[in-house]
Amino acid sequence: MTFAQRAAFLAELPVSLATRQDRLVRAARMVEGQAEALCRALVADGRHPDVTAARQADVTPALAVLRDAARKVGDWIRPAPADGWLGRMTRGDDYIACQPLGVVGLAASHTLPLSRTMGLLAGALAAGNRVVIRFDPATPHLAERVAAAVATAFDPAELTIASSDDAFAAMRFDRLVISSPATADHDRADHDGGNHEGAGAVTIHRSGKTPVILGRSTDFARAAERIVAAKLVQAGRVPLTPDYLLVPAEQEEMVGNWLCRAAARLFPRIGDEAGDTRLTPEESTRIDALLADARVRGGTVLTIPAPRAGRAPLHIVRHASDDMAILREEIAGPILPLRNYAPIDEAITETHTRQPLAICYFGRDAAERQQVLARTISSTIAINGPALLGPALPGPALLDRAVSAVGLTLAGEHGEAAFRQMSQTRRVCRPPLLDIARARVELGIRGLPALP
Repeated sequence: MTFAQRAAFLAELPVSLATRQDRLVRAARMVEGQAEALCRALVADGRHPDVTAARQADVTPALAVLRDAARKVGDWIRPAPADGWLGRMTRGDDYIACQPLGVVGLAASHTLPLSRTMGLLAGALAAGNRVVIRFDPATPHLAERVAAAVATAFDPAELTIASSDDAFAAMRFDRLVISSPATADHDRADHDGGNHEGAGAVTIHRSGKTPVILGRSTDFARAAERIVAAKLVQAGRVPLTPDYLLVPAEQEEMVGNWLCRAAARLFPRIGDEAGDTRLTPEESTRIDALLADARVRGGTVLTIPAPRAGRAPLHIVRHASDDMAILREEIAGPILPLRNYAPIDEAITETHTRQPLAICYFGRDAAERQQVLARTISSTIAINGPALLGPALPGPALLDRAVSAVGLTLAGEHGEAAFRQMSQTRRVCRPPLLDIARARVELGIRGLPALP
């Protein structure tokens, strides 16, 4: 089921405000229409002594939180400015937005099972997610009643009830939320798909590979300079440095040539600011093996030697394919694979497949840029600049939070708190309007790093 839900989720992006409100309203009408039956189910499960108590403690609060979310979700999803105009002028930070995660699993509590579960559901639907709910074995009558109601109000690709613990445990979620009467536990975990070990297990998958999407409207000379400058820092071993390029199929050769020119121009200017650009014997052996594998599988390797002895050369691999080790394994070295796309949709789909923490986009086409922003998911997206490098991009503290947030166990949250916890916080970064550092470099002023 989660595979069908994830496919529907990706096809729907971006999830509109109207869609989110519609799902919340349908959930509220579902609870309202089944209120009496839900009360009786709660009593039958021994959750409350009588129907009146069930209505007051569980059903009425569940209905209220769904209606409240439907009213307020428009405010919740509004992007927030990162650092105001001063930051925009000098550091380039633009805004912070909340994106849906994808498919969320909700493991319900046996205490106040309806109100707690609907509180989490309200947050998940408001965030734009698809949802699977597993009710506690202690509430079989409630699970049966809610499953019947959900089947009439929702498409299974939107919301479904897991038929058993085994079925739920086998599912792969982008986030697993365990409802508990205890205070919310914010311990992080990162487990393999479907392996929900213990009460704190959470599943969200991020490859860590940072793609660079080059649109057809890109200033390729400037983009190549920025990408190569980022890749030369510590010989490509910086976390979330560009890992592969998605380029228009008809422009791959031209992009490769621009990258070679940029590397030849920048290599002599690289100094101590680039860190240690030497490779150990073990790293050199691994890089050689990755390049040999790429050649065997049809790749063309362009090597730009470093002018200083002992420094690592830069390798550009054209015609990179999925079966190559450079796209399946971590590179952590001076290799830039080039992948082709025809329509921009193919590049967007590629990011969905690899689920990166960070994305870079270069291009001057406003409509295409908006399409990439709306239909990709990541913790950070950099516009016309390399991800997590340079003055326009977030620092180590934000990166630490983004990496640690790949897994989260959540308990007892509802409303906006649940919405925030079940959203992917994304920082959208653009180069500063006053790129003082670059201007000083181009004017030949000393004292600043010689990287563009």
